Amino acid sequence: MEHLPIHLPHEASLGGLVQFRWMYCFERFMGHLKKKVKNKAKVEGSIVEQYINEEISTFCSYYFEPHIKTKTRREDRHYDGGNPEDTLVEAIPDIFSQPGRGSGKEKETWFKEEDYHIAHTYVLRNCDQLRPFERLFDASLIAAHPGMRENELIELGEKTYASWLKKHVEDTWNDNAYPKWLMSLVHGPLVQVTSWPMYFCRGYIFHTYDHGKDKKNANYGVCVKGTSSSGSGGEPGFYGVLREILELHYSGPPESKY
Repeated sequence: MEHLPIHLPHEASLGGLVQFRWMYCFERFMGHLKKKVKNKAKVEGSIVEQYINEEISTFCSYYFEPHIKTKTRREDRHYDGGNPEDTLVEAIPDIFSQPGRGSGKEKETWFKEEDYHIAHTYVLRNCDQLRPFERLFDASLIAAHPGMRENELIELGEKTYASWLKKHVEDTWNDNAYPKWLMSLVHGPLVQVTSWPMYFCRGYIFHTYDHGKDKKNANYGVCVKGTSSSGSGGEPGFYGVLREILELHYSGPPESKY
């Protein structure tokens, strides 16, 4: 093996890039042809006959109606479903237009009060269209509690932001041209949510820990990149394990999911 690197540069100069001379595609095709052999006494005839049948069936599939799934129309196994169509209505927030779809056996579950508040506040805090309301709330919170420490203000804000925003929007609804989705958003999601064991997003597949703990590949690890590198200020990155995949439903025109 020590002698091999000596010949690799010369081989690269003669053959060029490795993807122009590898044999993987031909080996896969040979394996595909071998599966067509049903009569070992007539190997070539079996391959020809099955190959013709495959060509005929593929050609006919192009004339099927669009809703009929065929081999040529099969989506990638990690296809996330694209962006929802209802996100084009009335400029719905980007947080509801992320590509992704749940997979596996879905279950209907009910939020506990604490979990409901955490999920609702998270959506409100991560909606870019609500940044003006968030700045107004932070300013009013500081004015109302001038001597409170920063960590205490953050904790109090997490507890009261959702209720403050709901009251503020309801009180000023007639005086402002708010979009229709805003009222549905500030009233919060439905208590009943959908739970999934798997989720496809941006070409990746994620499993919950309970679903994937016994599998060879661990797809339940998640990472959220922070605003700082190691040793500097800012918010650090988050590393964790995916325990649940929940789909929140918001009532109103139109219905939104997150």
